[in-house]
Amino acid sequence: MYPHSAKKLTVYVSRICPFANRAILSLHESGVDFKEVLIDLENKPEWYKEVNPALKVPALRLPNGKILVESTLIAEFVADSYPEANLLPKDPLERYEVRNFIEFYNSKVSPYFMQLLKLNKQPRDENAIDQKVSELTQNLRELNTKLKEHSSKGPHFGGSHFGFADIITFPFYERLDITLEMLGRSINNIKGLDRVYEWARAIRERESYKTRIAPRQDIAKALQSLSKRF
Repeated sequence: MYPHSAKKLTVYVSRICPFANRAILSLHESGVDFKEVLIDLENKPEWYKEVNPALKVPALRLPNGKILVESTLIAEFVADSYPEANLLPKDPLERYEVRNFIEFYNSKVSPYFMQLLKLNKQPRDENAIDQKVSELTQNLRELNTKLKEHSSKGPHFGGSHFGFADIITFPFYERLDITLEMLGRSINNIKGLDRVYEWARAIRERESYKTRIAPRQDIAKALQSLSKRF
């Protein structure tokens, strides 16, 4: 039998995985009591097949034995199950704005993480890297505009309130930032990204992020290993 709590939610995660980060952040921020089971992605326990036959993280076991998978769906389940945390707004229009922001991020920013990671090889194609960074910078300026339009004062997408939009997108922004460092590039001193920088800085300072997410050096090590597989 796999490890779990009979009375509490049990979440199976790896702290270096951005998908798993979504689940653990939503649970921590919801205020619910839960059991965390860490999964070594390089040496997954045999029993984990009973939890998720696909062997992916995260997975969330409910006290009744039902197991949920897929990071966005888990985060949404948590948000809806514990509405007092206000991770997702109740108003349909406000929910639309949250989903619209996530859709923009997933289509215009997130793909550059893997595209750039695949360029982390020798010999380096510096021209290809520069082209990708140039494209990314333009899209980040659009992201900056969207953050300002929704909440000019910030620091989060929802202003002072940390929520679903931040939980779903930021783990991938962090890996994008780390990947750029690995390539000898940076997006941390560019005009027109002031709101993005404020957003990133505020999330990194949250208790949930500092205590539940792997340190940057551990994430960088994992990304270096991943890039060698391409």
